[in-house]
Formats: sequence, structure tokens, C-alpha cells
Amino acid sequence: MDSEKLLKEINEYVNNDRINYAILIDGEWGTGKTYFIQEQLIPLLNRISDKKKADTKEAKKAIYISLYGVENIDDVSTELYLKATGKFSKITSIGVGLFKTLKPDINYSKALEIIKNNFKIDNYVLIFDDLERANMDVNVCLAYINTFVEHQKMKVIIVANEREIGKINYNKNYELKIISAMNKNINYNDPEKKDILGNRINGPIPNIDDVKERINRMYEVNYNYKLIKEKLIGKTYHYKPNFNNIINNLIELYKFDQDYSEFLVNNKDILLSEMNIYNCNNLRTIKCIFEDFYELYNRIKDINIKMKDTLIKKIYINFIITVINLKNGENNLQWNGEKFQEAASFGKDEHLIYSKYFLAFRFVDDYILKKEINIDEIVSVLNEYINNNQSEFENGENSYAKLKSYWELEDSEIIKLLNGLNKELESDFYPCKMFPKIILTLTYLQNLNFQIDLIEKNYNIMEKKIKTDLSEDYYIHYDQIIRDKEILEMYNDNIRRIKQASNEKKNKMNNNTLEDIFESTEWGVELYTYIHQHENYNYFFNRNAFLSLLNTEKILNLINNSNSKNIYYFKYCIDRMYSYQSLKEYYEKDKESIIYLIDGITKLDKKEYGVTKKEALDYLVNVLTEKLKLLS
Repeated sequence: MDSEKLLKEINEYVNNDRINYAILIDGEWGTGKTYFIQEQLIPLLNRISDKKKADTKEAKKAIYISLYGVENIDDVSTELYLKATGKFSKITSIGVGLFKTLKPDINYSKALEIIKNNFKIDNYVLIFDDLERANMDVNVCLAYINTFVEHQKMKVIIVANEREIGKINYNKNYELKIISAMNKNINYNDPEKKDILGNRINGPIPNIDDVKERINRMYEVNYNYKLIKEKLIGKTYHYKPNFNNIINNLIELYKFDQDYSEFLVNNKDILLSEMNIYNCNNLRTIKCIFEDFYELYNRIKDINIKMKDTLIKKIYINFIITVINLKNGENNLQWNGEKFQEAASFGKDEHLIYSKYFLAFRFVDDYILKKEINIDEIVSVLNEYINNNQSEFENGENSYAKLKSYWELEDSEIIKLLNGLNKELESDFYPCKMFPKIILTLTYLQNLNFQIDLIEKNYNIMEKKIKTDLSEDYYIHYDQIIRDKEILEMYNDNIRRIKQASNEKKNKMNNNTLEDIFESTEWGVELYTYIHQHENYNYFFNRNAFLSLLNTEKILNLINNSNSKNIYYFKYCIDRMYSYQSLKEYYEKDKESIIYLIDGITKLDKKEYGVTKKEALDYLVNVLTEKLKLLS
């Protein structure tokens, strides 16, 4: 529920005397729940209170209590007393524990006594934030809150990330939990485990991973919490922030720099779109983007370079995507000497793969991760990028540049430009890396069912060029967002054609090279050298396959007749290609090939092998078995 609707719901709750329950505002960490409470809800309640005072009716003001790190109920009671009496508002920001240290002259025991003797605070709305971060039993905390609802008929709002409730105390008494998970007289209903041949391998004695898994199943759900919640909380509202309004408010903080605030306003749609693509609902991430990009923006805006506004916009997109993905725990982009990547991506989701490609500059990574800014280097990199994409940065005197604004053109002008694009493609005016951009524009025209034959002619030229021109490398370059699903599907169909042509070209080149490698007596060493070249590594990685693309029967024969050195280097290849913990996501199709090699190596007659070769094979089987477990 967005903030506007939630405010209306809370307003009705606060003013309905017939309601006798608490409400819960649930939301993920970082979505701005506390921001909503302090910047919108409390001001609203205070305005309502002031209006009632004017109408000579009893007022209800808000008391906000953060339970973050609170260890006992007495501290909560003390904070309630101090805020209700209006004696020390400063406690809001420093917490009751530190406040006691700073103000030892206050009689806290007296405050507790007053609270315990039914101190009347029913003219307040109590707001308890960060329930899941309380450093005490959540059920004790809820039972305490229930006394205000049940006995004093107060309005109470609880704010929490409900998914995290109870987890803060998960490690308490962990030794006892281990003991309870190892009782021989209990059937724990452990999930069945099988080896690569399908045989059950659950042993009589559980290993440490089995015990941890049991503890997770036994203690993950807090049943007492559910029972108390049913009694105390009448309604749960799932908070969904209105990021459009929040972003507007955050941009206001930069009004001291008119140039930067205008830039943020003009590019707000870009930020919202990228947040949507990467499922980012974290307010702190937005704050981080605005604050950290500020210095980089001001340094780049002062350099003298053509198409500067366009470049800053591209850098901003790069910055947003990188920050969001790093905050989500994704690994850094891999750089192998490049200064920029025209088709960078953090994700491998085939359904969204095109919309997740973006232009990435290494200097952006250096700034985000190391806070390094080398202006001379940045200027050099940007000029190199411009030179590599000259046709995109020219003054628009080419057919593609004009077609990008097709909606401003008459039918006759579009036909003329489509014919011009045909001739420019035939004459190699555009590099292959620009084809996806051209296809995107043509797809929009195709969606209008306009000049289909002429558009198809342009597609065929691009497909033919990629198949025949082996000197030109090909990148999927897609840095725009298609919001219409039908157009996205049409674009994907069109792009697959030239992607397939590119794959056919690369397969031909790689197959020839690999055949030569597997005819060499130093095949293991040469394969290791081959896959450590960036473009060759990407050949396998982008196809989500390695062993399944190789001739494993040939490899098994080579292993049988090879020395230990080549076997070790083949093991290094396995280590290199299967280096991800989330291996199943990338290389699942290699599972059968790995099983084939393990089974084949196990059945080899090793009587005539030397000790070093036997050891090398043991290492190889172990690493293949380890990777197979990650794939299973």
C-alpha cells in the first residue's frame, strides 16, 4: 500500500473509538518506513491533534519509540514517561541507554513506578518502530505493548520488517539447539540425499551441515509470535513507498546546487526505470546514489568534451545500475584490461537479458569502490569511446540518427531513410556493435506494420554482414528500456537472428581452434591458456556451458594417455570455468558431461600410471565431484 492510502487508513484507525487493536506496518528494510513515519505520519497526527485542540476536543499526539537494540521493557517505559511528560525530547535521537548516562540525576526508578501504576497516556498514539531489531524476546515486547491496547484502550502502531522478526535472537542458546538437533530418538524428517548414481547417501551420523539444516527447520518459525500477533494486531499494512514523491523530496536537499538538482529532476525517469528493472525498493540506495554521484558529476561537467550531456547521462545510468547491484550483493563487473564495456551486465536472466545490458566505464567502478577520480584518464576514456562510436556521436547526418525520431517524420521521409539505411549498411558505414540499436529503432517501425519488406531487407543485410565479416566483433548493446511487452518480444525475436549469426561465426572460429588444441600433446596447457583469454572465456560463459561444448570422449582418451602436467592444467581449467558458488544458475547443462568424466576416469585402468599421475587424477575427480554437488 502506498503512503497516501496508508495515511488515510491510519487516520480512520486513530479516529475510530470502536477499534480496540493495534495495527502493523510491514515493509522490507530500507524501503523508507521510518522516513514515512517521521516525515509524513507524525506530522499528520500532530496536525489532527492541533485541530482538535482548536475544536476544544481531546487531542492525541504521537509518541515515537524505536526498539532498535532495546534490551528490556524498563527502558521502553522510561522513554515513554520522559516523552509523555515532555521533559526530554532529545531522547528521540540518542536513545534511553545513552540518555541515562548523560542524565544520571533523573530518578528513573520513580519514572518506572509511575508507569507501572497506570500512568495515563491514553491521549497519545504510540508508535513502536524496529520491532524486529529489539534485542529481547519479541513476545515479551508484544505482551507489553498489548497492555496499552487492551487495558488503556490506546491506539498503537507497530512498524517492522515482519520477515526478520525473531531472527536477532536466533543464535542465543545455540549450543542447546545443537543438542536438540542430534537426539537419536527423534525422526527429524531430513531431506533425502543421493549420489551421482542416484543411491541414497544419508548416513547414520549427521554431518555439521545436516545439523544446521535441522536447526533452521526447527527454530525458524516463531509460533508464539503468531499467537500473540493474532490477539494484538487487527490489521497488517504492507508498506509500498511512493518513490516518485520521495525522490522529489530528496532532490530538494540539493537545491543549493541548481545545476545538479536540475540534472536529477531531468533524469528522474531513468532512476525510476532502473529501480524497477532491478527490483530496488531501498530508500538508502537512492540517497547513496544522489550523494555519491554528486562529486563525480561536478568533476565531469567541467571538462571540455563533445557530447558531454549525452555522456554524463550514460555515466549516470552506469552509476545507478552498479550501485543498485552492489547493494544487492552482486559481484563486481569483471575487467580484463578494458577501459569500458559496451555490453556489461550483472544478470544472466534470459527473459530480461537485453534490458539488463548497459554501457559501463571502469572509472565509474574505481570511483564507487575506491573513491578515485582521475580526470585525465576519464577524458581519455570518453574520447576513446566517442571515436569507437563515431557514427552515433556525429551531427545526425546519417539515416539511423534521423530514424531514431521517426514519430516526427512523414511516411515518405521514413521510406527514404530506410532506403538510405540499406545503402549505409551495405557500405559498412555502421560497426556491428551498433546493430542492436538500429534493430531497436526498426522494431518500433515494424510494430506500426509499416514498410515490413524494406525493414526485413535491412535485417537481412545485418545478418549477412555478421556471418561473413570475421574481422568485426559483435556485442549485444542495449541501453534503453522497452516498456511495451509486445515490442520487447518483437525486438527479442529480431535480435536473436543476428545473435544466432554471431554465435555461428564464433562457433566456427572456436571449433577450429579447439580441434587443434585437442590434437596437441600439450592439450591441457594450451586449453588453459585459451580460456584465460577474455574473449574465449566469454564465449563459454555467455553460452552457460563449458564441458558440454567440448568433446568429452576425446578428453577422456587424452587423460588416459597424458602426463600429470596436462591433467593438472585441465583441472585448472575446471577451477577457472566453474568458479561460481551459484554454479547451477550458469552451467546446469554441463552436469551430464561432468558425470561422464567422473565415471570414465574412475573406470580407467591405472596400473601403469605413475604416482604423480594417480595423484593428479584424484585431484581432478575430487574437483569434478565438488562442482557436480553445486550443480545438483
